[in-house]
Amino acid sequence: MFKMKVISMAPMIMRYNDVGEFLEMEPLFWMKPEALAATPGLMAENITWATRVYHNFSLESVKVIKGKQTSGEILEIMIEDLRKNAEDVYLGITFDADGNEKMDAKHIKLLGSSVDSIITFDPKTFKEIIQVVKNDFKGKDIKNIRLMQDWVWDENTKQLSITYIGFKPIIDRVDANGNFLNSGPMFIRRMGWDSL
Repeated sequence: MFKMKVISMAPMIMRYNDVGEFLEMEPLFWMKPEALAATPGLMAENITWATRVYHNFSLESVKVIKGKQTSGEILEIMIEDLRKNAEDVYLGITFDADGNEKMDAKHIKLLGSSVDSIITFDPKTFKEIIQVVKNDFKGKDIKNIRLMQDWVWDENTKQLSITYIGFKPIIDRVDANGNFLNSGPMFIRRMGWDSL
């Protein structure tokens, strides 16, 4: 299971030169938010503000701090495990922003694999040739991850808490000719939603 821990956060300010051209963004200050293991009850009186945040980041910006595997290799292992345990895991469908609608086991077993039929013609005989091409998922195909977090302000403690909700691996979708169509989530993985 992919997990996330908030270490610190910073409001970013934009710097401009004297003629108003953008130079860079830099942190105004760094702060350590409280990281919660469980989502706080939003109906409590002391919770005066809460929002769900979706944050995209490139896997190229990920720094490996332990181990030698790449992010792509880890994603391949995770997806293979999801396929093997398709009957027991909870993945949200991609058309539901928060992953509340469950993907069925049949689709989980097919994650990252597809079979396409390509029809060509023999140039001499003009006979139709049908080729079956199997497209297998490679972890390096996932370039971005979208994190889902709940940010909660507790008026009594004056603390901002960030709770990890889940993540979405973002893939590029192409047509039969390999032309880019769009990019979007492969699935939505919510924290602690197994066997629901």
